[in-house]
Amino acid sequence: MAKSGKSEVVARDKDGTEIGFSHELHDHGPLPSPEDVERYGAMIPDFGDRVMKMAEQMQAGDIRYRDEAARQNHGQTTLGQICIAVISLCGYGTAVAALMLDYPWVCGAISSIVTVCVTALVVVSRRNADGGENNGE
Repeated sequence: MAKSGKSEVVARDKDGTEIGFSHELHDHGPLPSPEDVERYGAMIPDFGDRVMKMAEQMQAGDIRYRDEAARQNHGQTTLGQICIAVISLCGYGTAVAALMLDYPWVCGAISSIVTVCVTALVVVSRRNADGGENNGE
């Protein structure tokens, strides 16, 4: 369904140097040119309607695909946020318990590790949600 055309102009200037110009035209996309629709329409009944129906189905499929991808991305983001909340609550709860049992160095170690891990998880999840470098693009 692509149409191409090429034109070339060659001339010589006063010194005899050849001057050239080239131009190419290519039509791409789901719809053929009107001339092609007319030609095929003479051979195939309802060709134009069939092509339009095909283009509309392709567009509807693309829209459904994007909607489903957005829905899945939202679900994964929500699950990631729940995991971050559970990990941080468990970690900080353990750190508080260690402090109450008079182990301040254990409390400091656990709370530091939990803080670094939660920060890393938040940064990675934000980067993925924003279309950053970790989402396979």
